Amino acid sequence: MIVEKPNGDFNKLFEILSELKTKAIFQSYHTYGTMFIFDLGQKNEKVTQGRLGFTGENTVIIENDSWSLLKNNKLVVNSKKELKEIRKYITTLAGNHIINFSIDPETKLFTISLTNDLNLEITLSGSKYRDLGIKLKNNNWVDIGPGNTWKIVTADHVDD
Repeated sequence: MIVEKPNGDFNKLFEILSELKTKAIFQSYHTYGTMFIFDLGQKNEKVTQGRLGFTGENTVIIENDSWSLLKNNKLVVNSKKELKEIRKYITTLAGNHIINFSIDPETKLFTISLTNDLNLEITLSGSKYRDLGIKLKNNNWVDIGPGNTWKIVTADHVDD
C-alpha cells in the first residue's frame, strides 16, 4: 500500500531520512546481481528457516545497476566490476556512519555520504522500479526512483 504519492520534493525526503544520520552500519552484503544491502542502527534478531540473523533498525537496499563507491572522490568499486570485487568492497561499509544525503537533479545522481570520506553514488534511472529502498524506524519504506521521484510505502516493494 502506498502511503504517499510519488513526488520530487527532495528537501522533504532528506528531512525524513535525517533519522539515519550518525547511525552505524553494522552489516553490508551483496544479494543478487549488482544489488546489495546494508543495515544500520539497532540490531534486531530475525529467524529465517531456522537460522538466526540480524536486520537493522534501518535498512538500505541498492537495487539500481548503476552505482559507485568512492573514497576521497576516487573510485573504489562500482556496479560494472566483477562480482568478487563488489562483494569484497561492499563489506567494508560496515563500521561507517551515514553523514548526509544529496541529489543532483540534472544528472539524477543520489549520493549517500559516509564517514571515512566515502560516498555511495546511485544514478536514479528511468525504469518503472525503485532504484533504492530505505526502511524507516516505523517499518515503512521510502522507494527512491525512478528518476527524480520518491514515495513512502508500507511494504518493501510495491507493484503499480
